[in-house]
Amino acid sequence: MAPRGDCVNGIDITKDHISIAQYSPSSQSILNVAISPLDDAQSSASDQSFLKQSLKKLIGKMQAEGQDAVASLPVDFAIVKKLMVDRGAPDLRDAVGWELSQQIIGSIDDYSYDFEPCPADGAGEVDYCIAAAYKSVHVQNMASLLKAGKLNAVAVDLDMFALVNVFEANYSDFVMSPAIIVHGKEHATSIIVTQNGSFLDFEIIDHQAGLSAADSYADLINETVGQGFASLSQPSTFPIFCTGPVFGRPEFSDSVFSRLGNAQMLNPLSSIKATVSIPQDDIKQCIPFLAVAVGCAIRGVQ
Repeated sequence: MAPRGDCVNGIDITKDHISIAQYSPSSQSILNVAISPLDDAQSSASDQSFLKQSLKKLIGKMQAEGQDAVASLPVDFAIVKKLMVDRGAPDLRDAVGWELSQQIIGSIDDYSYDFEPCPADGAGEVDYCIAAAYKSVHVQNMASLLKAGKLNAVAVDLDMFALVNVFEANYSDFVMSPAIIVHGKEHATSIIVTQNGSFLDFEIIDHQAGLSAADSYADLINETVGQGFASLSQPSTFPIFCTGPVFGRPEFSDSVFSRLGNAQMLNPLSSIKATVSIPQDDIKQCIPFLAVAVGCAIRGVQ
């Protein structure tokens, strides 16, 4: 068995659940997982004390105290932009910060942000990059949760970037061509386009009023893909990989897949080895809750 001392824990905390994936870089395997459901009252941002207690309890059961951790934040409340910056800028981070400040309401000082260059972009005197900004208070709250759980916070990332990571790690046959990742949660669905291990674009479907029937939900995904990614060549033909709590109900997910035609469940353990045993009867219900956590865990060693 791989030593637990070298592990990175991927943490996914949403309104619906806490999921943890404990990854060993030395054995390149998932050693343990935990999934704990939450209700709206328990996951309230004002009830940080409950979340701290819940996370600490789960970490204790997994014997993960003192280990590294990478946590996710939902892209729903992030600002993600493709920016053009002057290649000759003396301080690229300041240049990105200034460009982002033109895209937000309020001061950039209230946000934490990061960026990465876009592949195969930047002809001439400019470069393009993907920049993501998040209210600093939410980042600090997450770091506080990890600290309360006796974890070493390595990074806080967006859930959609974790999903791109886990897709690339598990589906090498699909990586070179564009693919769509659908991340369905009870209040919103993120639709992400990825290629060559990079994020290309995304759209968010808001369904705060409640999740529709499977056929209507599938139609909404098809409509969003067709309209939101019209600049891409034939997005309706891209393979679709689905994950998230709404797909934890097999009857619902099977109905959505049949309606979409070219969709399947995103399995975060398709290629990544797992030494933890998940009962066969529980796999369909568990897998949709683990993709972000596994993506965060492998992000911690990249």
